[in-house]
Formats: sequence, structure tokens, C-alpha cells
Amino acid sequence: MMFSKQKYIFIFPLLLIIIYGCGYMPLQKTNIKINYNISQDLPKDFKAKLLAIPNHEESSKLEVSVSSYDFKKYEVFGGVAIRSLEGELKLSIDVSISSENGIIKTKNFVTIKRYKTNELNPFSQNEAVKLLKDQMEDSLIEQIMLEVNLIEM
Repeated sequence: MMFSKQKYIFIFPLLLIIIYGCGYMPLQKTNIKINYNISQDLPKDFKAKLLAIPNHEESSKLEVSVSSYDFKKYEVFGGVAIRSLEGELKLSIDVSISSENGIIKTKNFVTIKRYKTNELNPFSQNEAVKLLKDQMEDSLIEQIMLEVNLIEM
């Protein structure tokens, strides 16, 4: 009888520590409806990603305007090498969040990624840049959604 009580006293706190330590958190589903006002100068793939967000609805109280899209590629040279050692990709967009009462927030989102340019195959390097650009776009969309969710709270 005493052994089972000791086992319970040991296992229960251990189980609580494991559940708390692993970061268990139930998913929160939001029913925020957002209307996206997208500028015509944005790339088609980025527009498609924005419109694919499940909370998109034309007749909503909250409007997110994405006005500018600026993607720049820099190469960093160093030493006596003719080729660049690494590259830097910078993606920035301007976002304005407004409601029926007026503009709530205007923000410039920027994400920067660095990559090595010592690839012998230029095709694979270009594909890596495309992959990084895609990841950067996804990151910016997540930042926009986080900002909208913070405003709604």
C-alpha cells in the first residue's frame, strides 16, 4: 500500500513537469474576418499567398492594405576573391491596418536572410535564392497575421 502511494507522489509531479516543459498549448481558432486590399505592383505568387489565408472575407470590418513590395539582393565581397563570399536578401512590405473608424496601424515589415555564394553550380544557387525568397514571404505573412491578431485582442 505504501509503495503505490510513493509511486503516485513521484509520477504525478513528473507528469506535470513533462506536460509543462514540452510547451503543450491547445490551438486557438480565431474567427477574425479580414479584407485584403492588395496593390497591383505586388508579385502574383505573393498575392495568391495573401488571398489563400482562410480568414479572407470581402465584407469584413477589418481591412489590411499591402502597398509596396521591395525585394533586394546584395552580394558581400571580401578579400582578394573575385566572387562574392555571401549574399543577403532583403524583403520589405508596407502594411496598413484599418477599420471602419480609420487607420489603426501602419507598419513596415522587413525580413533579411543571408546565404553562402560559394556554390559551384549557379542553377542551384538561384534555386536556393528562390527558396529563401519563398520562406521570407511566408514569414512576412505570419507577421501580418500576428499583428492583426494582436489588434483584435
